[in-house]
Amino acid sequence: MNAPSLDQRLLDIASRSDQCALLSKVLLITREMHRAAVVGDWDVVTEHEATRREWIQACFEEPVAPEHAQLFSEALAVMLHLNEEVMAKLQDAREAASAKHAGQVHARKSVGHYLDTESDSR
Repeated sequence: MNAPSLDQRLLDIASRSDQCALLSKVLLITREMHRAAVVGDWDVVTEHEATRREWIQACFEEPVAPEHAQLFSEALAVMLHLNEEVMAKLQDAREAASAKHAGQVHARKSVGHYLDTESDSR
């Protein structure tokens, strides 16, 4: 029999109503944000960020229980790693959008220049 996937284990924990469940929800939504960023679905990333922020705040309203310190430390490391990857994808998307915009500006100027020379030659 196959062991449950990480997502399934996180879903099982998330069904509870304690601090670990909130942390599990944070990890799940962070993974969804990462998947969305990989395919360039920035609307999903933005929508999930607001929810994730609320869950993170609720998760840390109380101190982490000592018996969960290691779990929280590892989970936060995973979350930060995924967040860094999302930020890198965002930077790539910004650079691509900027290059596209610069190309459009250049094309617009070229067309304008062409139209000016056309009217001058008449």
